[in-house]
Amino acid sequence: MGRGLLVGANYTYSAALDDADANGSTPQDLRNYRPEYGRGAVDRPHRFVLHYVWQVPSPVVHGLPRHLVQGWQVSGYSEWQSGQPFTVTSGVDSNGDGSLTADRPNYDPNGRISLDPVTGNWRSFQTPRDGSGLFVTPLGTNGLPLANSMPHGGNLGRNTFRGPSFGNWNLDLGKTFTVTERWKVQLRASSTKLFHHRNFGPPVAVMSNVLGFGTNASDPAARVVLLGAKILF
Repeated sequence: MGRGLLVGANYTYSAALDDADANGSTPQDLRNYRPEYGRGAVDRPHRFVLHYVWQVPSPVVHGLPRHLVQGWQVSGYSEWQSGQPFTVTSGVDSNGDGSLTADRPNYDPNGRISLDPVTGNWRSFQTPRDGSGLFVTPLGTNGLPLANSMPHGGNLGRNTFRGPSFGNWNLDLGKTFTVTERWKVQLRASSTKLFHHRNFGPPVAVMSNVLGFGTNASDPAARVVLLGAKILF
């Protein structure tokens, strides 16, 4: 484009489907793999990336040497994509097969559910475990999911829900100063997560986790700014 500006963009629409997660989880019913088929953990339907380089036009600044105000370059890239799918599990060996990594509850579409009060998405959620919530499974006397209570597992699918979307801005500002014919100094300021947008992962989705179920335990990285200087000769 004109005036020293270069811009590129890429959008991807995709789907990743499978019947097992990478953690080696077993199906709820070894005789029936059909209920396991769903979104893969790496599934991101939408992804958009924008990259740009701008050679800033030389301004006229009275009283300042020309070599100080000309030749600055702004560059960076921005990216947005769909959130990570996640599976709600009972957290106990509901089907009695010796594994508790993939046992899921039943799904009640009329159950009570409250999504994150700030974002309105699945960053966090609140739902009762007493049978009136979105996820239903037999409970023990302690009010927690009961092991060996669902021989074929629940009817809730794998990776049915999706965590918060991802967004990130990275920006660089730099300039190379000529000191002599042989010596140059390059100054650069680089920022990742420029606007300090925190990208949360999926919430805790294990029903047997008394205090954590529905909360978000991820700790997104914060903004980082690096200042650097390089001598070229």
